[in-house]
Amino acid sequence: MPPPHFSTLDAMRPALLVWIITTTAATCFGQVYDTPEQAMEDPDFALQGEYVDTTRGLQVIAMGDGEFQVVTYTDGLPGAGWNGKDKKSIEVDDATLETLLRNFKRVNRQSPSLGAKPPSGSVVLFDGSQKSLNEHWKDGAKITDDGLLVQGCTSIDTFGDYTLHLEFRTPFAPGARGQGRGNSGLYHQGRYETQILDSFGLDGKMNETGGLYSIRAPDLNMCLPPLTWQTYDVDFTTARFDSNGKKTANARITVKLNGVVVHRDVELPKSTTAAPVKEGPENGPIYLQDHGNPVRYRNIWVRPRDLQAEARRPIVPAFERFHSAAGDGVNGGRLLLSELNCVACHAAPEQLASLVQPKKAPNLDKVGERVHPEWMMKYLADPHAVKPGTTMPDVLAEMSSLQRTEAAIALTHFLVGQDTIVSSGDSGDPIKGATLFHESGCVACHLARNDKKVNAATSIPLVGIEEKYSRASLEQFLKDPLAVRPSGRMPQLNLAEENVRHIAQYLTGDTTTIDFGDQRHLPEEPNMRFAAYYKGVSQMPKLDGMTPDKTGVSRGLDISVGQRNSDVILRFDGFLPIAKTGSYSFRLGSDDGSMLYIAGKRVIDNDGVHPHSFKEKTLKLKKGVHAIRVEYFESGGEESLTLDWAGPGVQPGRLDHAIVMDRESAVATQSATSVDSPTPTDQEPASSDDESDSYVYNEAIAQQGRQLFSQLGCAACHVRNDDGKPMSSSLTAPALVDCDASKGCLSAEPTSTPDYDLTSVQTDALAAALRAGQPAEPFTADARLVHTMKTLNCYACHERDGLGGSESDRNSVFVSTIPEMGDEGRLPPPLDGVGDKLREDWIHHVVSKGDKSRPYMKTYMPRFGEKNAGHLAKIFASLDQRTEAEITPIADTPKKRVTLGRQLVGSKGLACVSCHTYGEFKSSGIQAIALDTMTKRIREDWFHRYLPNPQQYRPGTRMPTGYPEGKSTVMNIYDGHQSKQLSAIWAFLEKGADGGVPEGIVGGMKELKPIDRPILYRNFIEGVSPRGIAVGYPEKANLCWDANQMSLALIWQDRFIDASKHWDGRGQGTQSPLGGGVTKWESVSPIAVLEDLETNWPTTSAKERGYRFLGYRLDKQGRPTFRYNAVVANVQDKLIPVAGDLGGTFDRQLIVTPIEGVDIAGTVYFRAAAGNVQPLPDGGFLVDDTVTIRIQSDGAKPIIRKRDGSSEVLIPIAGSTTITQEIIW
Repeated sequence: MPPPHFSTLDAMRPALLVWIITTTAATCFGQVYDTPEQAMEDPDFALQGEYVDTTRGLQVIAMGDGEFQVVTYTDGLPGAGWNGKDKKSIEVDDATLETLLRNFKRVNRQSPSLGAKPPSGSVVLFDGSQKSLNEHWKDGAKITDDGLLVQGCTSIDTFGDYTLHLEFRTPFAPGARGQGRGNSGLYHQGRYETQILDSFGLDGKMNETGGLYSIRAPDLNMCLPPLTWQTYDVDFTTARFDSNGKKTANARITVKLNGVVVHRDVELPKSTTAAPVKEGPENGPIYLQDHGNPVRYRNIWVRPRDLQAEARRPIVPAFERFHSAAGDGVNGGRLLLSELNCVACHAAPEQLASLVQPKKAPNLDKVGERVHPEWMMKYLADPHAVKPGTTMPDVLAEMSSLQRTEAAIALTHFLVGQDTIVSSGDSGDPIKGATLFHESGCVACHLARNDKKVNAATSIPLVGIEEKYSRASLEQFLKDPLAVRPSGRMPQLNLAEENVRHIAQYLTGDTTTIDFGDQRHLPEEPNMRFAAYYKGVSQMPKLDGMTPDKTGVSRGLDISVGQRNSDVILRFDGFLPIAKTGSYSFRLGSDDGSMLYIAGKRVIDNDGVHPHSFKEKTLKLKKGVHAIRVEYFESGGEESLTLDWAGPGVQPGRLDHAIVMDRESAVATQSATSVDSPTPTDQEPASSDDESDSYVYNEAIAQQGRQLFSQLGCAACHVRNDDGKPMSSSLTAPALVDCDASKGCLSAEPTSTPDYDLTSVQTDALAAALRAGQPAEPFTADARLVHTMKTLNCYACHERDGLGGSESDRNSVFVSTIPEMGDEGRLPPPLDGVGDKLREDWIHHVVSKGDKSRPYMKTYMPRFGEKNAGHLAKIFASLDQRTEAEITPIADTPKKRVTLGRQLVGSKGLACVSCHTYGEFKSSGIQAIALDTMTKRIREDWFHRYLPNPQQYRPGTRMPTGYPEGKSTVMNIYDGHQSKQLSAIWAFLEKGADGGVPEGIVGGMKELKPIDRPILYRNFIEGVSPRGIAVGYPEKANLCWDANQMSLALIWQDRFIDASKHWDGRGQGTQSPLGGGVTKWESVSPIAVLEDLETNWPTTSAKERGYRFLGYRLDKQGRPTFRYNAVVANVQDKLIPVAGDLGGTFDRQLIVTPIEGVDIAGTVYFRAAAGNVQPLPDGGFLVDDTVTIRIQSDGAKPIIRKRDGSSEVLIPIAGSTTITQEIIW
């Protein structure tokens, strides 16, 4: 029966509407086909559908009588690559369409949730059987002969909060238009409609498929072609009403259409117009509207939801995204086996164990320095209430409330002990932290904390983080999360240290940071006793039993009392009066090592040889008198020792001002500041019961916690060392293959096993994985890859093989510093074919250590750790790598290939520099990924295939081809031969930053260009002494002559130098040559005196050998001749550039003139070359396979000699000599 408020007119309204529409449709809309077999009668049915090429997606809509509407989407189809903006529509006939489709491939997409099986506890409304029709649908519901539900029916069952799965199929009605084309509707509770319509290729309005009728349009039109089975997967939260029937909260809904979220947690402020059930507190039915069109339904099930229990479930993002709709239960269960670390207790068979890669629990050593003990007690007592979504099971679930509290306290005392949370250090900027949190990649996995709404179900919770951590302890954790959580589920983002601090400040809101200041004056009077030990050490030794070399009293921590500044150990002793029980922070700084002891217990360990550095500690101290000792050693170099403190009533400052020399003085001091002074005895560094609301360490309680840690099985998951040994669990559990899927942790009834608060979907998935057991065959590489990418949540950012990528509501959290780059500049790249594109060693580096090769992308590629992700490199390579490129060998010299490659990437070639940076230099346009690091990342084979056709490998990329239709746009290099040009570009890229800056790179540059005369540049040149003199010649040959070594240090070609580093600002640093062919030629002067030919060439500096630089002279063309005195002779060194096709070369002329009266015959030599020297047929020499030299002298012949594995070419100089050397490279 309809509800009481369901009037007779309401009941008649749908029937009247159906009659009107049916009558109209029959006369206006032509033939309607409700099965694919019938539709094949119309030739247009075979042409309609979806198509793709490398850059576009097409949706072809049949309009009847051979007419079609073609909708073109840039970059791919909706939900499969479309950029969401560029869309065009044209109308064509069948002949034109067939011509158009010749270059496109037909695709038949299916919803990923098609055929989803109902989880346990679900109500199966329709499974194709007459029985389900009779039991769950009101009179009048019909079923077709082939077992499909006909539109126009209402469920008997009513529902409140629920998850629904439904499959529907719209008819093929090419002659129909608008709302007459396959119209129906899914009404939730009979009140709120999600529209069903053949809206394939339309705009995606609120009255089309995916729309919330009269309320909201879908985020994306994901409607598939007519007569394709489609799915709705819906999470519905009913409206809330108070006891008086007043609505207190609107209904909310999340809708997936064909696996894509089109509404995320949308509020439903009203019921749909003409809905059969009015809003009210009662549950409502599922109503499938009859709009006069033959829409068919199948596989309909509803799982009632307990929202409070659901909120407590463990959140595993990849499970929620890919398996929560009850599809692929076995793999979903295996994912949960990993993420819930089931194998920590239940041994897995070998093959399954190799796949699972469990999420190990946090390491609990020193956990008291990371988390507040008060938070830990609450968390252990009820983990799913304190941190909803945690994967930590409740191991105290079967205890009474009192028992749970006592157990949680005991465990906390054992785990925290006397450690105190790190709380000092510099404050961060919460505003910067908020920006970094929302832009650096955190929100890919976590909920946004601003007004941005993202999917909570796929978000790892951060509930109560401000209660768990201090700012300093969270900062410490974020710097290296793998040290605590070793399985990589929380990777390291490689943020700068100050940025980590900002994020920690933002997340915790912690304002307890202590600024210790920098005051360093000593007390006026001696107040400590010291002992000095004259001994050199690199680690602090045990001083007990050692005899000091000197003793006495000191003014605080005065390290001068040791009367040495190296190889000395100092021990300072005194007493610290504490007037009020509370938490006190200490900071010990030293160069080199130091230790702080309070009441005989080591509090801070700052040991080792190191520059001045700080260690900090916060601990609770009872009011009373505490013995204090500081140990310090200095190995050598700088020496320093500081100790600061702060606490209740104590301003941050030097601790040694508060110390007194003996107990009596300490008691007197303490009494003067405390009315209720205790008996003057040493107190343990822990609090008393004065602060009853805070954690107070108790050894007896800690012993109970130690036993519970083993008995409850905590040690099965967590690493915890006790007395230097890892603890073990005393629990025993059956092997995974022996587990009963209906018992233990998966039991529907309460048990003594850990309670994960699993949903029925999660339980079913785990049960399916257990039933599947050990696979018969080893897991494929692809299965291993997908499983690992799910466990590490790679799919939150990256798409591969149609799986994953940023969720629609998270898409906008990925941002770029260069908006003009579009999605390529902000979204993490898809991983299709990544093992073909990237070198295996580079993939290993990126996943293991993280990377920032795309500086324009604000999201960081994190470091997952080699153990967790390093194996992905080989898997990607095995699945993707191809060797298909036709690489044409080039007979040119390496230098020529590099030079031509540099020209090709330059502005007068293929203009790669218009978008790509090079080293420190910016491009002339957008700042895309750097050229000089390409070959570290990219495989050559892929490079040769990609450049001619970028769209084939990355549809929608902004990267243009330089080879349209296979023809080069640059014909003056290798006659436009594509393969040879690509080989030349690769040769240039392989040189990295040493290939020479291509022409057209101008960002921030002050390039010096020799046009008519040489340019001399006297500044710091990289690789040359501070007295380098660089000369650039119009002939595109350049050099740097070293006036310290009297040598030709560097030669290079093409562009000269960028002066911006030295002409802007303070002019600090060294500058590299701009051009290519940079060659280090001479490291020492080429003129030397040798006793004989067995004497090694001198390596000492020219200055040490007595050489003197005499300056240089310029000829009429402005070319310098460098002059120097070589003790026994004066030398003139002039280099004359020779222009060439690719760059200049040098003719070098050296004139050696002996000092008057000095006979240099047989002792002075010119070293023309050193290295791998090969004689050439024409009498020249090839040096290091790069430089060709030819030498002419006044009659002397070159001598080749071997020295230390290399060769030297020497020319003897007997008297006044002119040597000509041709240098070609």
